[in-house]
Amino acid sequence: MCIRDSLTPTGSLNYRGTELFLNDLPESLSQKIEFALCLDSLGANDDLFLHLSRPPKTGEATSLSILEAFTITTSQMGVNYSTVRKAINQTLDFIPWEHEKFAYKKIHGATVSSLPTAASHPLDKGSMYDTTISTKILKRNIEIIAETLTKSMYGIIDQKNSIFTGDYDGLNSGYIEQLAQFLQQTSRFPTKLVKNSETMKEFTKIINKVIPNVTKMGVEYKDTDFYTNAQSKMKVIKVKSRLTDMFLFVVIGIYLVGLYAYLSGLNTFLSEVGSLFGKKEKVKLQISSTPSHQHNIA
Repeated sequence: MCIRDSLTPTGSLNYRGTELFLNDLPESLSQKIEFALCLDSLGANDDLFLHLSRPPKTGEATSLSILEAFTITTSQMGVNYSTVRKAINQTLDFIPWEHEKFAYKKIHGATVSSLPTAASHPLDKGSMYDTTISTKILKRNIEIIAETLTKSMYGIIDQKNSIFTGDYDGLNSGYIEQLAQFLQQTSRFPTKLVKNSETMKEFTKIINKVIPNVTKMGVEYKDTDFYTNAQSKMKVIKVKSRLTDMFLFVVIGIYLVGLYAYLSGLNTFLSEVGSLFGKKEKVKLQISSTPSHQHNIA
């Protein structure tokens, strides 16, 4: 049993990088993958969850061993740990967990996360920055994953003593705090992950420190359009309300009436208005007097 690490971008874009990695992976090599363990949001909450799309089968010894090692290790460290099993919904366009990409290739996998549920939309993942990282929880979860994989690889699942003790490069508190601070201040949005970006340089330095042979692979975004300009002008159009139209209508009406009164003369205007209302009163008097006249004749 050996461990192969893969650092893929575009987690917020349906894990496009993982998909390209699996598509470019030779079939002879992909068939040797016994279990895929994906990492997601390890420093967010105190609890730890292992998300699965299906339980391991009887013949999948590696999957069974890793799941058992997780249960024993978290129990020994006093961590609230649970497995969450949810079938893959193939009708959805959005893929909530990375291990589902491996499931499409018939590779059993799981995602270990401090989040109990997955996001239902890419925008639900929140900010492009890591703003809620607890270095204490992150260090603890790194220790749990390291202990679990080591115990599973060497068949020492029942080992009660901690394998990793002391301040190694990966478990040094100062180093983890420095890395967490870097992640909080640096965007990992897909358009920012270019070849010579600060994020790529930092991750390349970390990987080369522990892995001798590193292969880089480019990722293309053919089905997604991004705003590429660093600075752009935004135009804002303020739409007037209906009350504004009503106000203008009343003001214009008063203005036209006043203009007509001024041009025709005030006396003429008042006489025309008076005659208008006078005709109505005359008509009313004629109508009301008619029944009385007929009654006298009778």
